[in-house]
Amino acid sequence: ISATTDLWSVDQTKASFMGITAHWIESPMKIPTSWSLVSEVIAFRAISGSHTGANLGRYFLFCITADNTSNNDTTCNEIENILNRKHIYSFDSNAHHLPCLAHVVNLAITDFMSVVTHITSVETTSAIWEFDPSLPRNRILDGSLDVVSAVQTLAVKIQASGQRIAYFERLQAECSIAIPLSIPLHSNVHWGTANGMLGRAYRLRQPINLFINSADELFGLITTIRRAGLPAKQIPWTTFSFKASDWERVNDIHTIIADANNIQQYFSHELQPTLWRAIPTFEELQTGWETKRDSPRYMLYKNAIDRGLSKIGKYYSKFDEKPAYILALGMFILLV
Repeated sequence: ISATTDLWSVDQTKASFMGITAHWIESPMKIPTSWSLVSEVIAFRAISGSHTGANLGRYFLFCITADNTSNNDTTCNEIENILNRKHIYSFDSNAHHLPCLAHVVNLAITDFMSVVTHITSVETTSAIWEFDPSLPRNRILDGSLDVVSAVQTLAVKIQASGQRIAYFERLQAECSIAIPLSIPLHSNVHWGTANGMLGRAYRLRQPINLFINSADELFGLITTIRRAGLPAKQIPWTTFSFKASDWERVNDIHTIIADANNIQQYFSHELQPTLWRAIPTFEELQTGWETKRDSPRYMLYKNAIDRGLSKIGKYYSKFDEKPAYILALGMFILLV
């Protein structure tokens, strides 16, 4: 029996909870070769005290899949110590602790994004609502517009009122988009949303450009930034005007992280085994990103791609220490 676990905190009360899901394979006695993957929640309880590995280990007693924070390593060490004191020696805290592979891919995306945008890890209201693309500190990649931050700001501002949404939908109709679309907002805690936001924005680039060009007259300024001790700064919508080259960078960044997003989806199944995919899909992602890194088209993103590859390589290099990956791949090959 394998287990997955994660912690969750209530936004309002900050109360912490641990959820544990058990996973196993069932096969009917009459048809032993007919396997089905079963998942059941076996525990969901409040956690008191700190989130140290030793404390979490007290709550969680073959393989544990968890995200990649360091306290999960300590948790597994504590579980091994507890079992050893009970003379149970079948649990190896290194070999039996498997990182959440979707989380690993997300970490690689985050490292890539940290080079191509300034607000990859910021979600505060002021960071979005007070973004000023005209400031030198908000330029990136050799002085280029931070298109990710700009798109994120526009996604919020354009969809901030019913009037703006209605006007944006009218512009889409004028651009032959029969069914109006919205721009999904990127969230650091919802994996894959940066990919969705940039892909949708690029598809809607024509109505977005039309909106920016006419919004100052229709709706007034996009924002007024007020900071203590400084005069108020008025930011017109046209400050966010995109050139054709800016939209190409939106598409480039979307294309690069789409490679990782596709791999991430491979590990998002609950009722189908996915562990066998680990080695081939990580190699697929590394090959895809290395090809883009060495392509003249993506030269601007070389350092960013290298940052993401470094994160993937860090975890891929540990696959040899965990027999489960090879065993899962071998079993899959034998059964297909």
